[in-house]
Amino acid sequence: MLARSLTRVSVRPGFCHTAVATRATRAAFKTFAKDEGPEVPVISYEGGHRHEEILSMPVSKGPVTPAGQDEQKKAYALAANAYKYLTPTLSRFTLPDKIAVITGGGRGLGLNMAQALAEVGVRGIAIMDVQQELGDKAARELSEQTGVDVRFYRVDVRDGPGIGQTVRDIVDHYGALDVLRLTTNSSNIKAEAYDHDKFRRLLDINITGTFLTAQACGNEMIRSGKGGSIINIASMSGSIVNYPQEQSCYNASKAAVIQLTKSLAAEWAPYGIRVNSISPGYMDTALNRVPALDAQKRIWVDHTPQKRLGAVDDLNNLAVYLASDGSGYMTGNNCIIDGGYTLYDCNAPGANRASTMAAVACSALAVQTLTHNHTTSLHNRDTAIMLQHLTSVRPSLKRASGWSPSATYVQALRRQGGAIRVVNGTANLVSVDAGSVFLAPVTVGGQSFDVVIDSGSSDPWLVGNNFQCVNKYDGSYQTQDQCQFGPTYNVTASTTYQHISGENFNISYADGETLTGSMGYESFTMGGINVPHQEFALVDYAAWTGDTVSSGLVGYAYRSLTSAYQGTDPSMDQAGGTQPYNPLFVNMYTNQGVPPLFTLAIDRDPQNGGILALGGVPNIPYSPGFASTPIIPVGVNTSSGELVYEFYTITIDGFAISADPTAQFDHNLTSTNPRRTPLVAPDASAIVDSGTSLLLADNDTVAAPVAAAFNPPGIWDDYYGVWSVLCDATPPVFGVSVAGKIFYVNGADMILQISQTECESVVQPGGQGVLILGDVWMKNVLCVFDLGAEMMRFAAREYYGLTAQVKRAST
Repeated sequence: MLARSLTRVSVRPGFCHTAVATRATRAAFKTFAKDEGPEVPVISYEGGHRHEEILSMPVSKGPVTPAGQDEQKKAYALAANAYKYLTPTLSRFTLPDKIAVITGGGRGLGLNMAQALAEVGVRGIAIMDVQQELGDKAARELSEQTGVDVRFYRVDVRDGPGIGQTVRDIVDHYGALDVLRLTTNSSNIKAEAYDHDKFRRLLDINITGTFLTAQACGNEMIRSGKGGSIINIASMSGSIVNYPQEQSCYNASKAAVIQLTKSLAAEWAPYGIRVNSISPGYMDTALNRVPALDAQKRIWVDHTPQKRLGAVDDLNNLAVYLASDGSGYMTGNNCIIDGGYTLYDCNAPGANRASTMAAVACSALAVQTLTHNHTTSLHNRDTAIMLQHLTSVRPSLKRASGWSPSATYVQALRRQGGAIRVVNGTANLVSVDAGSVFLAPVTVGGQSFDVVIDSGSSDPWLVGNNFQCVNKYDGSYQTQDQCQFGPTYNVTASTTYQHISGENFNISYADGETLTGSMGYESFTMGGINVPHQEFALVDYAAWTGDTVSSGLVGYAYRSLTSAYQGTDPSMDQAGGTQPYNPLFVNMYTNQGVPPLFTLAIDRDPQNGGILALGGVPNIPYSPGFASTPIIPVGVNTSSGELVYEFYTITIDGFAISADPTAQFDHNLTSTNPRRTPLVAPDASAIVDSGTSLLLADNDTVAAPVAAAFNPPGIWDDYYGVWSVLCDATPPVFGVSVAGKIFYVNGADMILQISQTECESVVQPGGQGVLILGDVWMKNVLCVFDLGAEMMRFAAREYYGLTAQVKRAST
């Protein structure tokens, strides 16, 4: 809710629509140093002598030259009609409509596994890595090659809060989390010379990072109730001592990953989560493809029965199997894939191959391997796939392909995995304040309310029955009725309310309105869809001017805009210190089977407020064909400078403005056609906000020219800071062009009547850089908020009844 009414035309403090401006973001992330590429200690043996050196591995910006077996040039999409040709057995090894998360997926084996999953039908892939440039490139190219929605998230796996936020953002975007694949780091340093800080760092990445990421993703899988597949990347080094390299810390960390895998498999089997690990042998990777290791690699190959190093597909095929339903009865396994190296590695040079103890050890290892191949079993469920490649990554939400498989959104934008029951619902909107505010009914804890529907904010909040009303101008206490709320929520009348300790709600608007309170869980039902455990704010302090009907608000924007803070004292809250949580609609499509889109059809007739459709498009007249445009990130993370999704922000082509009712408009700004009028304010970023009554734009290029095009022209009111017009003035032709199509505002919507004798233009200045497409424009379009594809889709409303008696130039 960026601007609540005509007199509230300012946005939240710190809001900025540009990608370069700094701001106090609501999602806090720690800064971290840029990783320029690992320094790798390399120990090699030549002629019986040991050599040790530190090799700096620069970040590759293209294919490794010469390309090795770990470099797959291109991924290929699985044709949509291919499934009908698969036998039942083969179909169990595909991953239709699954969402995979891969850590360390910016390059090497992690990227190759992402390519493999893209080729077997996943709907989306989230790549987590610390390498910004590589991650962006990998996501972009893989998405272009396969049509899969691939997104890159930059995060450090050692940063628990960062991982938690990243996983929540992934679930917010995709609506699911099905497969996790985790990788790790390596190091070859003599034990007696191992630097303590380096030792701790490697353990932190390999085992702590594995646990933190598995924990965050496991919690989401448990919450979804659908289970999932977690694939940890361990190593044969977790079961043997490698020769000839010295890597005590690495070996210990990999052994820990194997044991963690088994422990998680046992603990999470009741939730339908399968946890397995892959232990690769020696692989032909870029890291190993350096001249200093040639002699060492000869030793590796010599003691591998298959007489070669591992290739990328050797691991890819196993990862696909573990992610798919083909391995549905398999959990707690450590799958060693090493060309047979560990079969007799105990007899390698330097291991005293004649020793009886070595033979006993090898036998024990063989027995151990056999017994570990059959551990905890579980019933095959609708698997959630989750791939992680353990490296550092930080959320950098870049829009991937805005692909939506069908124009019939309800059928096409299904939730994750398997056959599910698609749920959708509708709510009839209530119009108040002369058609400038739109409400929807909601039942909370068995109590019924009308709440503002706001696509410009994210929190669901209700005012409590014991709230304190405050004068927003001087802070003095007022009676509750002076805040003009509707019925208040009563905690004692609910049997489902749960208080959240240690959190508070705190939100302020630029016009001086402020709300604070506590956080809790409650049962919410809207449009016939129930979310039994919804986090919401209970307001106990309000500097507010309401409409006497609404009791609160339900926000439909991204979770990055939620306003819960740690602690119980709002005066101690710091910008950027929010505790993000799932808004109501996110929980609807994450847990309740609702497709990830909603539609607003706002009516200009005050007697008929309109329709909110959850999970579909309402059955009302509208022009055929939608204009679709990507939702773009507008928030700036103050720690990393990266973009985050917050509002439903789009790029518009420009505005059509003319006093001539016969005017024709030209999208070509350089056109010299005298019969066509060029658009103004081209390529501007605009927010689609149902919580703002007016259309707010730049004064010089939009608001003032619109006022001047009224007949008679509008007049600037210095006292109120608005453009006033005569109530019987003839409005101009006015429209907003999106994706090459102009959506005109009906003349009946161009004048806002303030009193019996006072009227104002509905296009007003929004401050520098602020452009909001509010209710006045939304009354003329069907607005589809397609979260599943990160797209906004618009169709022109068919001409419908008018109640305002004004002359008009456009219909």
